[in-house]
Amino acid sequence: MKWLIDNASDLRKFGTIVVDAADDVSLGLLRGRLGQNQTLVLTTTTDASIVSPLVGELGEAGTRSGSTSCYSSFPLAWLDPLIKTADPSRPSLSETPWPKISVVMVSFNQAVFLEEGLRSILDQSYPNLEFIVIDGNSTDGSVDILNRYRDRLATLVIERDRGQSDGLNKGFARATGDIVTWVNSDDLLEPGALFRVAQAFATPGVDMVAGGCRQIGLSRDKIIVNHHNRLPFGIPIALPLGLLLEMDRFWLTGSFFYQPEVFLQP
Repeated sequence: MKWLIDNASDLRKFGTIVVDAADDVSLGLLRGRLGQNQTLVLTTTTDASIVSPLVGELGEAGTRSGSTSCYSSFPLAWLDPLIKTADPSRPSLSETPWPKISVVMVSFNQAVFLEEGLRSILDQSYPNLEFIVIDGNSTDGSVDILNRYRDRLATLVIERDRGQSDGLNKGFARATGDIVTWVNSDDLLEPGALFRVAQAFATPGVDMVAGGCRQIGLSRDKIIVNHHNRLPFGIPIALPLGLLLEMDRFWLTGSFFYQPEVFLQP
């Protein structure tokens, strides 16, 4: 499972992927990561009634033989949006009505990180992005960088504020997206993050998506800490509200969420 989480792009190397049809976690992680030239083989236990609800999303299997079902055609929610295809007979992810995602970035005197942070969001080419940047009137060259990207931003506010929370409130007040998140100017989003978040929100009953994040050095390959929260991977669950209030044992140990990995429906 850890390999699948940390090396999801390596799935493209496999023509056939075999999963237990009752394995909610593995199926949840495969959702949104399959290629149109791959085959998914689901195996069932002796009790054929034990099947993950996610199997229903796949539709009718292409072929069945005994306890195995083979799928070589997948609904859009199961396709990896980062894989391009030139096959006109296949459905196009570009035809998907992607939900509007509002990303609020707060910025103040972090010019050394700012441009890479901006590019990590803009270069994803997510088709329905509302990118709002609130800068507290930086004096280190950040304003010059922001002005170069002004025409690619939905909103840019450059003015003195009363700190980070004030800047966030300004940004959220302007956000109109179906999904909202916020990043600092020294945060980076992984390639494809916005597409994967949008696909996750397509799951019925989901109103928050929490991924994972990494603490890095001065480049992406200088990984200091990988963080995954304690919630199960790939499947929707109700938040354990009682534990959310446990500051010492859960919040301060990073058991739940770090800010850049959380996306919400307003």
